[in-house]
Amino acid sequence: MNIKKLAPLALIPLLFAACDDAKFPGYKETETGLFYKHFNKEETPVAKIGDVLNMHLYYTTANDSVIFDTRVGGEPMIMNLSEPEYSGDIVEGFAMMSEGDSASFLVDAENFFTNNVKMDLPEFLKKGDIVKFYVKLNKIQSMEEIQKEHESKMEEYLESNNIVQAPTASGLYYIEKVKGKGKKAENGQTVQVHYVGRLLDGTLFDTSVEEVAKAENQYNPQRPYTPFEFVLGQGGVIKGWDEGIAYMNVGGKATFIIPSNLAYGEQGAGGIIGPNSSLVFEVELKEAK
Repeated sequence: MNIKKLAPLALIPLLFAACDDAKFPGYKETETGLFYKHFNKEETPVAKIGDVLNMHLYYTTANDSVIFDTRVGGEPMIMNLSEPEYSGDIVEGFAMMSEGDSASFLVDAENFFTNNVKMDLPEFLKKGDIVKFYVKLNKIQSMEEIQKEHESKMEEYLESNNIVQAPTASGLYYIEKVKGKGKKAENGQTVQVHYVGRLLDGTLFDTSVEEVAKAENQYNPQRPYTPFEFVLGQGGVIKGWDEGIAYMNVGGKATFIIPSNLAYGEQGAGGIIGPNSSLVFEVELKEAK
């Protein structure tokens, strides 16, 4: 889910100037048009713009048909709290919550899918429908706390894996496993790459290798397990990939240990790749042309 800026931050304090709404019994409506209901409300500070939120959530149609649920995969959603994009944005609801809170929010379906999910309204919904959110906020951290946490994890990873090789000037750890016998990859070429991507704790988040996906119970029959193709050096992938693959020859294999600033940075990539996450890729360069 994509969360960006739209409505002014000044709207946030007005969220609590609300009363019970007869349209949706049990819910209150904010001055911006967001409907909310707290199941559990802690007397602790609420989340601030820029904080990193760790939460489980699911959302449904008005008839309670589940559309999305973080609990299915078992991993919480981790996201940066940004300013709301429109009046009644679900982000306004997140900004009302404290660590440990659980709440429900009602959001205009068309606004949500158009602005947050960046897609057309699904066929099973129509203009004027609502989406019902149920949210449990597990943890709130500042960006500084997240950064220190990930720096510590990187140090632990390097030590436990006996990585003594110095990083490149950018901070990338490039570890060659097999020297390729083919030509060297060059910027502007179309390259094909097989890869296995993991977090520092070993959690697999993506792979183009079918055997790996099956072995770790992440096989998806609806996606192709073929080499990933892109133009090298054009910014179409994370910086750590553009740099690392440019060191390789066709047929070569390498490990990239990529610090967050060369990966997805403060925003993260959604899902289990949270803000400031360092990543480890096992990469095989199959073609460069």
